[in-house]
Amino acid sequence: MQPTGNTFQFGSQSLGNTPWAFAALQCLDHPLIDAIASSALRICQDIEVQTLSDMAWSLSTMLLSHSPLMSAISSSSSPILRAGGPRSLAILSWSYAKLSFDDAPLLNAISAQALPRIQEFNEQGLVNLAWASAHLLCEVKPLRHAIASASLRMLDEFSPMSLAMTSWSGSRFHFRNEPWLHAIASSSRRLITAFTSQNVSNLAWAVSPM
Repeated sequence: MQPTGNTFQFGSQSLGNTPWAFAALQCLDHPLIDAIASSALRICQDIEVQTLSDMAWSLSTMLLSHSPLMSAISSSSSPILRAGGPRSLAILSWSYAKLSFDDAPLLNAISAQALPRIQEFNEQGLVNLAWASAHLLCEVKPLRHAIASASLRMLDEFSPMSLAMTSWSGSRFHFRNEPWLHAIASSSRRLITAFTSQNVSNLAWAVSPM
């Protein structure tokens, strides 16, 4: 950050790192966030997608729905999503869903980039993609099938929350993939004592006949 008069001029890296640190510490500083947003809006189109995704994560973690900045992050990140990798794709989708910020063009762009790289996503990335599209009711059927296929190879390693969230996400679209649902049920039986009541409710709703 460079001081300019009585204010600070943020560099592109600081625009991602500074709010991320405050969000991780659960420390909300409105004047600072306003200063970061003001700087970001001026140079958003020149910021790398990883930094843009970190900014979106910070806002969503602090539950700050800054509409002008979220819109700018969306328009700036969409053309460069390919450079971001699975982490940025998952974080962006989760962040917009967390704030219930419905941006169908961004989610469709994320889906298009995620599909050919779905095997590169880890557990958290797959869960984030599934939950975001379900929460915002933005269904991309090929992505839904791809998430189910990719998650099959690692369901035995999923946490109770991941199993519940993934199955709930599928049920929002009445998604019936029997091998996937059977695998979720099998993995859940081993961990059932670790499930919360909400996890059990989500899982039961997902695997019940529709």
